[in-house]
Amino acid sequence: MLPPVRRALVVEDDPDIVELVTLYLSRDGWAVEAAGDGRSALQRLQGGGYELVVLQFDGSNFRIVSTTPLTGNANGMSVLVGTPSSSSAPCQTGALQSDSDYLYFCTAPNTWKRTALSSF
Repeated sequence: MLPPVRRALVVEDDPDIVELVTLYLSRDGWAVEAAGDGRSALQRLQGGGYELVVLQFDGSNFRIVSTTPLTGNANGMSVLVGTPSSSSAPCQTGALQSDSDYLYFCTAPNTWKRTALSSF
């Protein structure tokens, strides 16, 4: 019997990035689907069945999933969220992103600040 197929959803409007992410995930055995915008992604997510969601949140006016801060887990799915590419990357005031080293906060349109994470 074949192992179950692991499904991933890539949310990105740049076809070159979708192709690159799909290539890497497919090599690791993932069945990859793509959504080019938030509305399409939400429709696909409502159907369920995804173990992984990869998205680049660039300050657009939609939120894909509600993740537990810093853990990247929502409703049993792993969620990989891109972090700002620079302090002037597109964003809307109040947006938050994180990775294993920093918490990023959009303080004004297209203005990111970051702070290092540490134990206390």
